[in-house]
Formats: sequence, C-alpha cells, structure tokens
Amino acid sequence: MNHGRCLIYLCVGVLGEIIVMTILTDCFTNNWNHLSVLKSTDKRSVSQELSFLKRDVLKKPSLSLKQRFTKQKEELKQMYTCLLDQQANIAKHKTLRDCNLKGRVNFLLNELETISQDVLSPEMDGLAEKLRMYTAKKFYDKQNPKDCRHANVLQCAIDWMCGYGCFLRHYITCFNIGISLNRTVLITTRRSGVAFNSMHKPISESCENVSLSCNHVLSADTEKATLENERCVIFRMKMRPPADQFYLSYSVPRDIFPLIFAFNSEPLAWWNGQITSFIMRPQKWLENVIKHKEETALIKRPIVGVHIRADKEKNKIYPVSHYMAFVEQWWIRYEQQQQLAGKHISSIVRRLYIATDKSWVVPQVRKDYPNYHITHDEKSTNHSSPTKRKEMEGAVGFVTDVHALSKCDFVVCGFTSHVCQAVFHLMQSHYTDASDRMVSVSGNYNPELTSPITSNRYVAAMDHVASPKSGELNMTRGDALLVFDIPQFARYSLPGKGYYWVNNTVSGEIGSVPSYKIKPFLRTNSVPFL
Repeated sequence: MNHGRCLIYLCVGVLGEIIVMTILTDCFTNNWNHLSVLKSTDKRSVSQELSFLKRDVLKKPSLSLKQRFTKQKEELKQMYTCLLDQQANIAKHKTLRDCNLKGRVNFLLNELETISQDVLSPEMDGLAEKLRMYTAKKFYDKQNPKDCRHANVLQCAIDWMCGYGCFLRHYITCFNIGISLNRTVLITTRRSGVAFNSMHKPISESCENVSLSCNHVLSADTEKATLENERCVIFRMKMRPPADQFYLSYSVPRDIFPLIFAFNSEPLAWWNGQITSFIMRPQKWLENVIKHKEETALIKRPIVGVHIRADKEKNKIYPVSHYMAFVEQWWIRYEQQQQLAGKHISSIVRRLYIATDKSWVVPQVRKDYPNYHITHDEKSTNHSSPTKRKEMEGAVGFVTDVHALSKCDFVVCGFTSHVCQAVFHLMQSHYTDASDRMVSVSGNYNPELTSPITSNRYVAAMDHVASPKSGELNMTRGDALLVFDIPQFARYSLPGKGYYWVNNTVSGEIGSVPSYKIKPFLRTNSVPFL
C-alpha cells in the first residue's frame, strides 16, 4: 500500500485520539475488598446517584480546554501539510522532508493524556468508582439468593481437563450468559486440571452446599418462554461459546452501556474486568502470596510489565526486540512527560517486570538491554511449562503473574494469550480506563478468542471506496465486518499501520480497510441492571 497514504491515515488516526480521549487514573485497591464495604451500602441511593451522574456527566468543555485543543489541531495541520509534501516528493523522486513524526506524535499523545487528567479525570473517576462498587454489589446479591432452591439458576458444566487460563475464560463465559438470562450462576466440574475453588472464594456462598435438580439443557433451540418455567437450567460448556443466541456469551447490560462508554473506550473489557475481579477473589492464603509477589516484584514505580510467551500450537515466539520496542516507546514518552513537567530525567530508572514461560528470555533481555532494572519470578516460569501449567503450582504462578502485571503502569503482551486477557480485565478494575495502558503484539482484544482461527465483529463507521490495485475493500456505513487479527495468517490486520484485514459479510468480499473507518460491534442485553 502507498507509503504516503499510510502516513496520512496515521495523522487522521491521531486526530481521532483527540476526539475520543481516554481517562487514565491510578486506583490500586484490590477489587475484592469492595465487597466488604458494599454489604452495608444503600443500593437504592447509589442507583439514584448513578442516574444523576448519567444525566450530568458530559459537560461543555472549558475555555482553557478549547484553547489547548486549538493548539493541538494546529500542530496536526502542520504535520498533515508535511506528510502531503512527502507524498508529492515520493512521486517526483525527490528527497523527503523530515517531518519529525515520531517526536511530534509522542508530544501530542502526552498532551492528550495531560488534558484528560486535568479536565475529565476527577469527574469520570467518581463515576467509574461508583459504577464499579454498584456492579460488585449486584454480582454479590445475584449470586447469593436467600433461598437457592427457589432461585432461577444457570448450572454450567465443564467436563474436561483445562488449565487455569482456559478455566477462567469458561467461568467468565458462564457468568455472562447467566447475567443475560438474569440467573444465579453455578459451576460444576468433573475433570478440571486446577483446584479453582481452593484458590478463590466461592462464586455463590448461599448455594455452595445446596443440591439442585436440573433437567433442562440450554441449547440453540431453547425458547425464551421455556426458561420462564424452569428453575434450574444446565449449560454444557463447549470450546467455542455461543455468539448469536438470545443468551449472549459476551454482552453489556443496555442501561449501563452509556455510563461505561462515558469513561472507558472498551466497555466490554471493563464489564468482563468486573466479572473477572469478582471470580478471582482469592482465598486468604492466596491473597498473601499475591501481596508478597507484588511487594517484591513491583519495588518502585513507574514500572512496565511484559509477558513473553511461546505460541502453544507452533511453539514459536516473537523476537524479544518486538516486545521491547513498545517498552522503549513507553519510557521515551514517560521521560518526555517528566521534562515537560520541569523534572530532571537523569535519575529515572527504567524498571521492567518480566513474566514468561521460557527460561532464556530474562538472561537475553538483561544482556541486550543493560539499562533496565529487571524483576522476575523464576518459579512462575518453571511452573508454566506444558507439563506443569495444569497443576496447582502452575495455577498459582498464573494468578500471581497476572496480578503483578495488572498493577504495572504499562503492559506489553499478546491477546492470543489467556494471561494477557486476564491482565487486561484486572487492569480495568484498577484504572478508570486501562485501554492505553496495554499494547498487544498479537491481535486485538477479543474475549471470544478460543481457537487459532477467529475474528472480531466490527461495523463500518464510514463509507470507503477502494483505491485501484490496492487490495482494499469497498464498504458502506453500517456494513457488518469480520476483522481477522491473528498473526499466524500471512495477510493479517496491521492496525498500527492504519489498516484492518476484513471480510465484509454484506458483499462477501475480503480485503483491507482503513482502521479509523470501522468500529467494534458492541452487543448489549436487555436485562435491567440499574
């Protein structure tokens, strides 16, 4: 694809970043501690307060914000002019003009973060925290009915050997389906490879020792009317969760979606983050292990976390330099932020926490990047091998690594990994919006990722007419798209370069489209939550 056009799309993408600002805050309290507070919370008053916030949360920008936006818009116009000159010079085979693109983009991103923190963060932080507490309270109440025998229950059956990450994903899937059906969720297992219940608090205390008689099996043929007469329904987990039935495996309640979207650019990730935080509430012994690891691994801040893993199917691994390029970029931006704030950067220590399933990774990083102060848990690496990851030690290593990474200021990992998805979910319970605190080297966020061949559902936000011989795809606003983002494919999406590789389900054609012209398809369910 034309190099000059790619640069212009990048410029437009930066402008999009200005229009849709993300709010980044530090909130390091463990989410399981909310529950001890929430039992005494007046749910009605919290609900009313959330309704008032929903009405008043978006206010007109101040004059100072308008002035700062004007300044950044002028900077973007200058960058755009320079990029057009570059495109013209390429066509005429002339020397390219230096636009200093990297430095200027870093500057603009830092300015955006500062604006969001100065202007929007306090109000949005309050909204996010109240909604987080309200959600945890609702989960606890729904999962602990007064009489379990008379409650509407969804019993999920997991009947195969499964490692911790796989098992956690099935829990999240069951929880989402249960919420979309407005039912209490219970989990039964026959051959689980990890002692999940011995590590975490039960998802239902009132139903923990209650024996239920479930006869109806939930399937694609089940009608809504049938469920009204069934107290207990069984759902048998499959490797790929249901997507199109009326019971939705991953969806956000419709009435709180606008609230979440007001402060978080990934509403589904935030929602799954609250579910993950509830499910992963640790038993006391595990809580102590987690705290000990965080105290020893995350000695001082700021710190960047990186999870480097081998592909389970092909046992291949991205070059360490691929991960470290993102780590270096974050530190460059951080040091620029400190300089803009009038601070000296000579005393800054670049700290890095590494989680990996390969023993050679840490020595290589120490050798190739001697300017980093590295912390690492060797036990977790030893217990993450294929033969040990389904045992208790492997599960504990998974959990402690996930918690440590989720508390880092920035994380580099791959969304094709269960570790990375769990980290992103937990980060959503620590920060108002964690979307800018993580970058994936393999694919985009997709909780339905269950096999080597998968796709994310998107919608065309704008019309697009393909350029001749470009490999691009025509699309009309509103077209349903399947975005392929698995790096195993020879031709995969490159959002960092401004394009996605998609299948337009309306036309049936496959090709690339500019990333800023599409948006994720976000499912919602109609179960009242507020």
